Amino acid sequence: LPPKEQLELQASPDPDRGSGRDSERGEETFRDPGGDLFLWAILQNQKELAEIAWEQSRDCTSAALAASKILKKLAEEGAEEEDEAEEMRELAKHYERHAIGTVADTIVFTVLINHRYSSRHNSIYCPY
Repeated sequence: LPPKEQLELQASPDPDRGSGRDSERGEETFRDPGGDLFLWAILQNQKELAEIAWEQSRDCTSAALAASKILKKLAEEGAEEEDEAEEMRELAKHYERHAIGTVADTIVFTVLINHRYSSRHNSIYCPY
């Protein structure tokens, strides 16, 4: 694999939807190859590839939550050994923390942007 800085996955029209248009809304629909690769890597127990693909996913929060749910279900029903089930549960927790971290980062970023905007806005209109 090339270094993850050079790995760039591009969204492409969803081949399962025909022309790539959502007929109800007239909008273009796109697949997320990073998210697809991420979930495939999770199912194949390819942790390093999963981590790289997660970073490239367009919606990494949803991908992390989906992986967590899949891993918990597999640990509950599909694991042949307890060690394997425990490993799946740990990986599920790992991606839950990723999702929480992504949401927290978004909130902090939004607060900072709002603060900068309101500070700039107030200094222009209010001389005090």
